[in-house]
Amino acid sequence: MADIVVVEAHTKVLDLDGRPRPFVRVLTRSDEKASVLADKLADLADVETVLIGFHPIRQATMEGQLAEALQPVAQAFTAFALHAFLDTGLARSIESGMADLAALADRHAMDPDRLSALLGYLVNERYLTRVADRWELTGKMRAVARIEPWYTLLIGGYGQLLPTIRELLPAGAPFGSRDAVAVGRGSCGISQYDAIPMIVSLLSGENALLGRIIDIGCGDGSFLASLIKQNQAEAGIGLDSDPGSIRAANESIDSWGLASRLSFQTTTVQDFIAAQSGDGRRDCFLASFVLQEILEQQGEESLRSVLRAISRRGSRLLVVEVEPGRDGLDMTTGLANRYYNAYFLLHALTEQRLASRDYWEAIFADCGFSVARSATVNPEVDSTGLEFGLLLSPRSGWVA
Repeated sequence: MADIVVVEAHTKVLDLDGRPRPFVRVLTRSDEKASVLADKLADLADVETVLIGFHPIRQATMEGQLAEALQPVAQAFTAFALHAFLDTGLARSIESGMADLAALADRHAMDPDRLSALLGYLVNERYLTRVADRWELTGKMRAVARIEPWYTLLIGGYGQLLPTIRELLPAGAPFGSRDAVAVGRGSCGISQYDAIPMIVSLLSGENALLGRIIDIGCGDGSFLASLIKQNQAEAGIGLDSDPGSIRAANESIDSWGLASRLSFQTTTVQDFIAAQSGDGRRDCFLASFVLQEILEQQGEESLRSVLRAISRRGSRLLVVEVEPGRDGLDMTTGLANRYYNAYFLLHALTEQRLASRDYWEAIFADCGFSVARSATVNPEVDSTGLEFGLLLSPRSGWVA
């Protein structure tokens, strides 16, 4: 491992609870080699990598100014290139050993010259390496592949929105469009890391197994499937008004091994509730990132009508939402900048209205619910505190 110097190998740091943790600082001129070393040490120590280099003094040139100012453009191209590389399965093919251009083009029915241009672009961005006529993923690429659902949501789901921002700004302009299937797939994938563990923790205090979880806006169904696989309820019903999302969910039921416990319907929650009869006390409705859409697209009174209908049935309600900001949160760094900064912009442009936790809790109280339990995301995944979960119970004796 030339080009890497390891210093302070025996240093320890203290975590937030005052417990010592082993710590290694790596000085390197090679991002790629540092990523490989960090992967090897990930289970043994906290690793800090410091990129070092020599930059001689030079006069400011037009070329230097251009390179600096074009960085956001380059980052946009890279984001779309990475999404294409992941979403088409190219990354999986190369990782499985298929690294010859002709074989890759044949397997994925791609034009060899265009595929070569994409792979060459990713080599120059240090996401791939090329040895002779074969490509390999770098540690940098593997790190991106591990968080593919975020690319599916932001690029696959909302990528078509970005070129239209200028047209969406005038007063009276319509809202922008998005790919609902990709949004659902990306959101469900992300939820495996944040919302689903939070929901499981909310349900852990329940004395009896739920009869049904009814997922409002279920997307590709994987969110609901995860909960049923973990036996959070006897059965699950997914509702979504987008036929493509329901089609994707139905195509996956057999692979999940849940054909007898899951079903999906192309319908709205209002129509579903209207068709129900009998006692709803063993049901729990799930509204994960969906009340924000009802609020903006149908209005507060329509939202209240849905909530009142659920509470009148005696059903519980699981809610996952995101606040539109938090006092003291620095939006210029970390996940707040790299994810939520874009998230807030996209929601404002696509007919979704984020609201504060205080706002939601007031609405829930007015509609006959009380907060049984609350939770936030594991700070090791998301330390911003913006995403929160609530388990709501209908209040006894409440009258709409």
